[in-house]
Amino acid sequence: MSYQQERYIAELAVQRATLLTQKVFNEKAKGTVSKDDKSPVTIGDFGAQALIIQAIRKNFPNDEIVAEEEASSLREDKALSAEIWRLVQDIKLVDTESDNLLGGPLPSEEAMLDIIDQGKSAGGAKGRIWALDPIDGTKGFLRGGQYAVCLGLIEDGDVKVGAIGCPNLPINDAETMSAGIGAEQSSGTGKGILFSAIQGVGSISRPLTNGALAESKSISMRPVPDIAQAVFCEGVEAGHSAQDDNAAVAKLLGITSPSVRLDSQAKYCSIARGAGDIYLRLPVRKDYQEKIWDHAAGDLIVREAGGQVTDIYGQRLDFSKGRTLAANKGVVAAPKALQDQVIGAVKTVLKLKDTNCEPKEPCSDIHTPISTNLLILELDRLAVDEDTLALVRFRLAPFTDLRRELGHKLLVHTLQQDTSRLRCAGLDALGDTQLDGVRVSDLQGHELLTGVLGLNGGCRGFNGSSVTDTNKTQNANVTFRHSEDVVL
Repeated sequence: MSYQQERYIAELAVQRATLLTQKVFNEKAKGTVSKDDKSPVTIGDFGAQALIIQAIRKNFPNDEIVAEEEASSLREDKALSAEIWRLVQDIKLVDTESDNLLGGPLPSEEAMLDIIDQGKSAGGAKGRIWALDPIDGTKGFLRGGQYAVCLGLIEDGDVKVGAIGCPNLPINDAETMSAGIGAEQSSGTGKGILFSAIQGVGSISRPLTNGALAESKSISMRPVPDIAQAVFCEGVEAGHSAQDDNAAVAKLLGITSPSVRLDSQAKYCSIARGAGDIYLRLPVRKDYQEKIWDHAAGDLIVREAGGQVTDIYGQRLDFSKGRTLAANKGVVAAPKALQDQVIGAVKTVLKLKDTNCEPKEPCSDIHTPISTNLLILELDRLAVDEDTLALVRFRLAPFTDLRRELGHKLLVHTLQQDTSRLRCAGLDALGDTQLDGVRVSDLQGHELLTGVLGLNGGCRGFNGSSVTDTNKTQNANVTFRHSEDVVL
């Protein structure tokens, strides 16, 4: 199935809904009510949901819809309902053919309320289910910052189509995200862009219009030769993402530039088009479950632009569990070439946090005289992956008790993650052929070595498998004839 018609309808529906959201903002008609999760809901949320569900019902009447809003509060607040109806009934695309394809104007206020309530699907692993967030980033919308109108089609638990309208993002794909992009950016000249993707086809963008769809162009994530130069983004609200942990991950990766903070799935779109590189949404509490409408469209757009989107454990987001991502914790999005490195840093930060050891700061118990076995246990704390990716040496100079115990031997231990920028607990990473002046006389041409050296009488007869910088384990053995072959 090509899904071209689904994308076309999704793009038109999102584009029409952005006309409403911009009208609401420009008229300053930003009445709000409270939901159970305490987040604000604008009248634009309700109106945009009505317009988009109408378009889905017109074209795909048998599909289910998972949407964020319901009309119960509007039925109790007649004045608010009337205000939304006043705005909705005047919204249409100036291209008559496109507007008619979406169902034209809604017939009445009561019909609008009924349409809003048709987004109550429980979701799940079977069938065609649309995930709709009529205004993602409502606080960004209220402050005139970034927000997005988001719609994704999930079929049998897999996202097939995604469309996101970002009225306040710049049209120019080459414009790198700046620190102020999450602040006042309300629509104007050169702003307003529509992103979409079909699974297996790729991602595109086009300017938002008030009529037929504008011409599109393909988008892709940009290459990042040095991860230290990557631009990473996160949410504005500290309640949505653990910003301290995000900062620790960036520091571990060597990224010195401050994060770019903006609301909504505009973050997914920004990295998909190459305006940024990494998006982190680390969990703020253990019991929180992400909503599928907050991620479905953005997940597909990034993946089709050449990126990867996973949870903090490196697992793909699972949209088959109902209305939430119940099988996942947190979100990490990055170019494919960087994803493993970013996930490794995330795991390190969260694991060190759990053991009260902050990244790049020595663990206090390593400063005390300890046995060799205890030292190995400390190193094993950081072994968090299945494949050995890096070699780490322990700097003995500051630790006289360890030097007395181990002599001038070099303690080497494998970490099961990419540690090319790891500096924690006195560990110093070795990667590729950069051995920091350590003399290695018998590596047999291999770049990295796995194993533990310098323990209890030397390394005679020690065998280990070498690992290349492409993470592919080779079959050749590496033998150290004497511990003195590796010295400080």
